[in-house]
Amino acid sequence: MMIYRVIVHPEHFSLSGDAHQTLVQLVGTTGASEFVRSADRSTIVKYKVNCSASLGTLLLVRLQAPPTTTRAWFCSKVAVTTPEGGTSLFPCYRFVSCSTTLVLRDSIESIKADDPNSLPAEVRFSVAKATDLLLTIAEALVELGFEGFLFEDECWTSFNQIDEVLKSKRTETYRFVQKHWKEDCFFGYQFLNGINPTLIRRCTEVPPNFAVNEETLHGLLEGGASLQEEMELKQTPGEDNPVFLPNDAEFDWLTAKTFVRGADFAEHELNAHFLRTHLISEVFAVATLRNFPMVHPLYKLLISHFRYTLEIDTLARNLLISDSGTGFTQARYRSLRIEALDRVDSASRYVEGVVSFYYRDDDVVVRDSELQSWINEIVVFGCLGDEKKGFPKSFSSVKDLVYFVTMVIFNASAQHAAVNNGQIPLGGSAEQLFTEDVPMEMQERFRGDLKILSNEIQARNVGLTLPYVYLDPANVEDSVAR
Repeated sequence: MMIYRVIVHPEHFSLSGDAHQTLVQLVGTTGASEFVRSADRSTIVKYKVNCSASLGTLLLVRLQAPPTTTRAWFCSKVAVTTPEGGTSLFPCYRFVSCSTTLVLRDSIESIKADDPNSLPAEVRFSVAKATDLLLTIAEALVELGFEGFLFEDECWTSFNQIDEVLKSKRTETYRFVQKHWKEDCFFGYQFLNGINPTLIRRCTEVPPNFAVNEETLHGLLEGGASLQEEMELKQTPGEDNPVFLPNDAEFDWLTAKTFVRGADFAEHELNAHFLRTHLISEVFAVATLRNFPMVHPLYKLLISHFRYTLEIDTLARNLLISDSGTGFTQARYRSLRIEALDRVDSASRYVEGVVSFYYRDDDVVVRDSELQSWINEIVVFGCLGDEKKGFPKSFSSVKDLVYFVTMVIFNASAQHAAVNNGQIPLGGSAEQLFTEDVPMEMQERFRGDLKILSNEIQARNVGLTLPYVYLDPANVEDSVAR
């Protein structure tokens, strides 16, 4: 006989109510126990669960309050000691009332899924989200079918064929790109304000493997500038790796630019988009779900920015990157940079207001074991302990916490919008999880700041041939999967 000993902890500030009437069931990898009632009427309710065989690794604890429960009680956690002597902790932080059934997961449970159906229910798409996704896919497939491309096996032979795809999804930006994509000026503009604006870096000297000098460029550059428009498609100079110049044959130069744009697209999707927004947000999401109870202020602050992240990332791994998957001027660039910084400033003020309400001084930060466990898990499991990633091992001040949480929120929302919304248009959303006056006031102030920022961006865009709209708060979602 295997004996599991269970202790249910009602919150200290709450009366134990009818906690002793609550039934407990244990679920493991190899089986589940019967529901058991406690005979203990003390403040800490104890159970003895007898099983004919080991339940394996414990996965869940179910608390079931019978209809006879008349006095609700607040459960903080459940501790289970296994026959082997190990202890598992199941955080709860919820009220238990008449006919309530709660399902609690281990505080160190692994969230692992090979397909969306094996994800926990609370991180899956809602019915509305799943329906919207299916309708969007169906609409696109129907349109492709009508246009004759859905079952087409042959490759496209001209750009004119691309113009026939998904005509109903055209935007003003699409039409502008369609008209100007061959132009050198717009080619450069896309690296600054396109869907991969984080790639370009200032080069202070000519790389040693870039076979170009001033003589090569003589007569090609305007205003005495140097080394700005040349391309080399491979990394090692040689006869099979020519340098392409704007005065080459028209289609040689266009082909070189097309290769560069293709490489940029692949780097963008896997690195700037999927890795640096989706997967990094997944690290934060899993750490949040594993370490913060739902009543923790940082859970409330962050959880909406991880909504549906785990399911959309699982779909992407299975459908896009698996073996079978398919996987203009300085002033305008300054506009992009200003909008990003403005967004960071607005988010930082909001985060500082909320965090400072709960963490009145640095000592509160240091003593929050759940917070320290959260950042430790991000570093150990998300970054594999690599200190060069720049993540802190722990938090020792309110200032450091505010900065880090701000970056987490910015990455899941505005940063993702900058590298994603050039592909599809989106819209924003908001959730209200706080109940205290100060955090709710901070949320309202944040929404007001974003409205002002939206108006400023729209004003800056007036008169621009191609407005930059990706960081307009009206187009920025809370998470990478809204």
